[in-house]
Amino acid sequence: MNTETTHVPEIVELPEQTAAVVRGRVPADQLPGFFDKAYAEVFTVLKEQGIGPVGPPFGRYLSMSDTVEVEAGVGTERAIEPSGEVQPVVLPGGRAARLVHEGPYERLGESWHELEAWITALGEKPGGAPYEEYVSEPDPATDPERLHTVIVWPLA
Repeated sequence: MNTETTHVPEIVELPEQTAAVVRGRVPADQLPGFFDKAYAEVFTVLKEQGIGPVGPPFGRYLSMSDTVEVEAGVGTERAIEPSGEVQPVVLPGGRAARLVHEGPYERLGESWHELEAWITALGEKPGGAPYEEYVSEPDPATDPERLHTVIVWPLA
């Protein structure tokens, strides 16, 4: 995964990326707990299989309604073997819109709306499952205003 970012929206060309994920369907208010558990499982499997992570952890949103269908994982050096709830996936390559969100996760919605409006203003169409790359690891000692999240939205 490419973590070079800009604080203004941009269109980038992304390569395909193997990844290890845990998929779930959870209420939005339970996403932090789901992510914590999923990332722990993913990193345990990577260690067991001797495979290194590539890039920051991500959350990829497959559908949104009363519950969110999401994959929580990390890019990998190569494909993993399925293990428990941890499954291999390939993040598709191609054109995508990207934006850096700085600040608390509670304000991510504002950045998503900004990116969507920017995509539409260019005459482009969102496509595929968008995802967030969590560049800054959330920690109680971290100032929420200093969190960096990269929003990636594949284009149709």
